[in-house]
Amino acid sequence: MVNYETSDREIGACPCGKGKVIASFHTPDNAWSRNYTTYRLACADCNAKFVVEREHIYSSNEYEAIEAASKKSIAATMKVHELAAPYVDAYFERFTDEPKTEQLRQMKLLKVATVNIDKFRKERKWGTAFSKLSRPINNPTWLLSVVTDHAIQKQIADLLDVVGNADAEEEKAKSAMTSIRIAVS
Repeated sequence: MVNYETSDREIGACPCGKGKVIASFHTPDNAWSRNYTTYRLACADCNAKFVVEREHIYSSNEYEAIEAASKKSIAATMKVHELAAPYVDAYFERFTDEPKTEQLRQMKLLKVATVNIDKFRKERKWGTAFSKLSRPINNPTWLLSVVTDHAIQKQIADLLDVVGNADAEEEKAKSAMTSIRIAVS
């Protein structure tokens, strides 16, 4: 178990000027772990209005808009993968007699592969399903073509729209977001 020694240092004023930005330097008690630095605001007013992430200070509202859109996209993506799994597995089962390189090549041709050949071989040897080694959402046209149940196909299409809209919301929020860079000396 690694223990860290932490030392704090004021490195500047907070956005409102009433408080301080604190850098916490975390140093491990061994040679093989890495040092790291975290930042926080020592100001009640600014803590209510801002979020500190790495070396930047962001508006809480802007940050929460990005987080909400991201969570919406992730939830819809997970549901798509859940609904599509049996169809993805059925599609790739036709290649199980082929060498692993050919199986992965088929996934790459469809742009749904998520692993390299070494990982693919290992996972398939352990019996990992094709659906766990792919990201069918990367090729929505193909995905919708392999789903034979029209009700599930409609659900997936609707979820793909949710993902697209949530990703657009997230990008819009990111482009509108302003940050204050913490000056590290």
